[in-house]
Amino acid sequence: MSLEFISLENIQEIAHHYGYLAIFVGILLENLGIPIPGETVTLVGGFLAGSNELRYWFVLFDAVAGATIGGIFGYWIGRAGGWPLLVNFGKLLRISEVRLLSIKDKFSENSVKTVFFGRFFALIRIFLAPLAGIVGMPFAVNSF
Repeated sequence: MSLEFISLENIQEIAHHYGYLAIFVGILLENLGIPIPGETVTLVGGFLAGSNELRYWFVLFDAVAGATIGGIFGYWIGRAGGWPLLVNFGKLLRISEVRLLSIKDKFSENSVKTVFFGRFFALIRIFLAPLAGIVGMPFAVNSF
């Protein structure tokens, strides 16, 4: 599987073409649980704002709105039926269901700390909202 479509050059080209929508959708997809490089999307948005191609406040608003909406939908997708999706995704990555259960149990034990500190780590951040929904973490705690 090639991840060439998410290279810096492609993200920059998409952001040039679609502007604010690209920033919003890129951040939304990352927080929804899809492995998109949100930091890169944000940096490209900041670069375009710094070069006066986009407005800073709109880029900031798009990033915040995308993260918030993506996190909310990611949580509810996880809550509504995320475990079967996670098991199928795990099969794709050759992660056994036993290993996924172990990860789920560890996440459940430390869910509040994991959600807070996980926001600072790219790969963990991508899966936080769906995992919070899968383990049944209360929505109000997840959405700080």
